[in-house]
Amino acid sequence: MSWDPNEYHDTYQERVLELIEAKRTGATVEKGEPPPKATKVLDLMAALQASVETAKSHRQQVGAEEEASQRGRPPTHIKEAAEKRRTRTTKKTEEKPPKPSELKELSKTELYQRASDANIPDRSSMSRDELIKALSGRGGRRKAKVS
Repeated sequence: MSWDPNEYHDTYQERVLELIEAKRTGATVEKGEPPPKATKVLDLMAALQASVETAKSHRQQVGAEEEASQRGRPPTHIKEAAEKRRTRTTKKTEEKPPKPSELKELSKTELYQRASDANIPDRSSMSRDELIKALSGRGGRRKAKVS
């Protein structure tokens, strides 16, 4: 497909040239159609006012939480976070380490992911067997003691 500029013409420029020629000859020039009215006008002041009200209410809520913490009562979001932390730690202490026979069915990638979740140190340099030992609680690599 090729573009041929002769196939296209500038209608705006043609209209302006017609108006200039009409003015030069003294002919009457008719005004063009008025621009169409906007269909959806936003009330910027109302939007700004709503934004300011939202910010004020947020500041008041934060201020109330700070005031509650000063009175000795922690804000609700802190209570919820503490409860989540408590349930997570109780779940961890209740879980027993998996048996080596269960771990032998997993790939090295899956073992490495479990080691990451368990925060086992030096897991990146461990072999598959060492990961199984570390995850089963029988120890893994032991660091040499400095004498």
